Amino acid sequence: MVPPQRFSDVRCAVHLYLFVETDAGFTIPVAARLRYDLRTPYAVYLDSHVDQERPVTWMFGRDLLIRGVEGFAGEGDVAVWPVRPTGRVGERVYLSLQAHGTSVLLWAGAEEVRDFLRLAACVALPGLEREHYDMDALIDRLIDPPPPEDGPW
Repeated sequence: MVPPQRFSDVRCAVHLYLFVETDAGFTIPVAARLRYDLRTPYAVYLDSHVDQERPVTWMFGRDLLIRGVEGFAGEGDVAVWPVRPTGRVGERVYLSLQAHGTSVLLWAGAEEVRDFLRLAACVALPGLEREHYDMDALIDRLIDPPPPEDGPW
């Protein structure tokens, strides 16, 4: 067994299309990226590339996505659940995202999400994230936080 590479700069990402389902019944594809960064081993990031200079990024728990591929998971701002549409090929994973009075319902192919989770597991196995977490850096940030960044996020 290879020992964990503590505090390394290992990342992985999967590019995919998310689909937005509108109230009018239209489905709109949105280029997106799911990514995992070992510096934040409990989180995954979803970057959606809409008509803006920079992507909109959501951060939520990797365990939420893992549980959401198999059954409903989440409460509050992020929820994830699988659906096998009647009469259609392929399972989907739905993501409900809410913030600042805005909400969006997205879906992706379940196999693409599973591929991402398998790739992330190669970086850090689920349940062993603590082996990769730099507690000293967290304490340093709490004691002396960085200045806020310019911009909406």
